[in-house]
Amino acid sequence: MYRLIAAGLSVVLIGTFFSLVSFVPSSQQEDNVYYFGFFETFYNRIYLLSTGIFPFRNTIICSN
Repeated sequence: MYRLIAAGLSVVLIGTFFSLVSFVPSSQQEDNVYYFGFFETFYNRIYLLSTGIFPFRNTIICSN
């Protein structure tokens, strides 16, 4: 259970880090160019990272 919580927390932290790095403030944005917002990038990163870490969502996790 601790590994599952640690994996979930790492996904959130890595997603937050990449979202902060790729965020462009409105004062630095060019005209006629679409920039993803912070939360849009965050949700995309969470989805992509979670499918890599948790590939089998419908399987039963058994631990001893």
